[in-house]
Amino acid sequence: MEYIDPNEIESINVVKKDTTINGVLYRGQINITSKNPKKYDFISLEQIKSEFTKIKSNDVIYMVNGAFIKDNIDTFKLDRNYILKVEVTNSEEFYNLKEGNAKFDIINILGKTKENLENKNKILLRGHEAIGVK
Repeated sequence: MEYIDPNEIESINVVKKDTTINGVLYRGQINITSKNPKKYDFISLEQIKSEFTKIKSNDVIYMVNGAFIKDNIDTFKLDRNYILKVEVTNSEEFYNLKEGNAKFDIINILGKTKENLENKNKILLRGHEAIGVK
């Protein structure tokens, strides 16, 4: 629900009956109807990996806005229009994982949240010398 703009919701319907999807039992359903369903273009994490990165390996950890996606990776979908940026970090970039045998990539999908949009326009300056100070 955190990836859906509440202003775009027409209605929400809760179905209180057991439902099995891809062999997983769920105790109910939440059906959300959008005011403009044609506005959305939902894509899978695998599609995001192939369209937004150059990663060919299957050893991937997915994140959305810094939060790990732990469940339903095969059925998890995001609206293509929600994606602001896709960042890739390889396990070899971590000091304590450089020497390990496990090699993997972390894909962090940044959505168009208020915070991410504000941070997109910030410029970070790093250094230790003062410039132009007498």
